[in-house]
Amino acid sequence: MHFQRLIGKLSGDKKGAFFVCIGGMHGNELAGVRAIEIFIRVLEKAMIEIPNFTLNGSIAGFCGNLQGLRSGSRYIWQDMNRLWEADRIVKIEKSALADLEAEEQEIKSLILAIRKEVQELKPEKIVVLDLHTTSAEGGVFCIPTPDPDSLRIAESLQAPVINGMLDGIEGTSLQYFGAQPFEGAQTIAVGFEAGQHKDKLSVSRAITAICHAISHLQILDDSQIDFLFAEMLADPHLDSPLHARLKYRHPIFADDHFAMLPGFRNFDRIHKGQELARDIYGPILSEMDGYILMPLYQAQG
Repeated sequence: MHFQRLIGKLSGDKKGAFFVCIGGMHGNELAGVRAIEIFIRVLEKAMIEIPNFTLNGSIAGFCGNLQGLRSGSRYIWQDMNRLWEADRIVKIEKSALADLEAEEQEIKSLILAIRKEVQELKPEKIVVLDLHTTSAEGGVFCIPTPDPDSLRIAESLQAPVINGMLDGIEGTSLQYFGAQPFEGAQTIAVGFEAGQHKDKLSVSRAITAICHAISHLQILDDSQIDFLFAEMLADPHLDSPLHARLKYRHPIFADDHFAMLPGFRNFDRIHKGQELARDIYGPILSEMDGYILMPLYQAQG
């Protein structure tokens, strides 16, 4: 695949929300990038071939970690989705690219690319959808910020909504974009996990999430979406709890030699005291009865 920062952009004749979709924040997560490419290409064709076809607002798709995507690595220096603290962003924006580490360079370039579009469009509302995939099977869910508008959009994506995912985590893009207006516009951020990295359905699920989001935002109506994307859309993922809350997160450090026990899928039921993984300190046991989320089966992350 050929990767470039701006995957594509489209604007309608009618003013509305500016929908920003980001794929490949991690370089080993290609499904989101591919979904955005397909989505933009279909809309570009529709706007040329279908009379009176228009959008109520604007859409732009971006690649996150270009260096990671081009090398096939989750990240080059550090996880890009843990570097979005407000103080660090101020420093990044004031620094020359040559003085920054790899993922800091990516953040600077991504912010500049989004800002360029926002300054041209001057939207009243920006919605950022950050697309991801997981290393284990079954990882289809939404991550809202504490903003009620974010929760409403997450619920519209017709996948399990996991509340509390951002508790105890610092430096995510959702926290950055959801914390304050971007260039003066109301800004709402939502994350979507589309499934396992190499699952072919992950692309379809990401396209489905995009379609549900733009339907919720009334950028396109449902009849247009069904006409253009019916054959691409994945069925709603309903074999998992529709609402759940993260209750415990196990931190992992580089020297722990963490190893997940094989065979776990996202949303598998687990019980208190069940062995889930091992590290240099011994077995890692479940703290409670519940569901497991994001069992780790990759070297980076």
